[in-house]
Amino acid sequence: MKTNLLSVAFMQHVMTMASESSLNRGHDMVWITAPDALQLSITTNLARCKNCDAWVQVDTKPAPNGILIGGPAVALDCYER
Repeated sequence: MKTNLLSVAFMQHVMTMASESSLNRGHDMVWITAPDALQLSITTNLARCKNCDAWVQVDTKPAPNGILIGGPAVALDCYER
């Protein structure tokens, strides 16, 4: 399977945006993904906060009514903050 470098770069960019947004809310996020997920062209990824278990999901190919980044970790402060 040929890797689409543009889609890998876009996924990394969206994950960075989600991580920064979560960090601004006081979360300590850990990405839950297979080690080779980016190379397999997976379009969704999930991270959870080590402290409060809030999550953030990224989707680089959302449905027409979907969003790129969503979840409690980007909407609410960490209660361990």
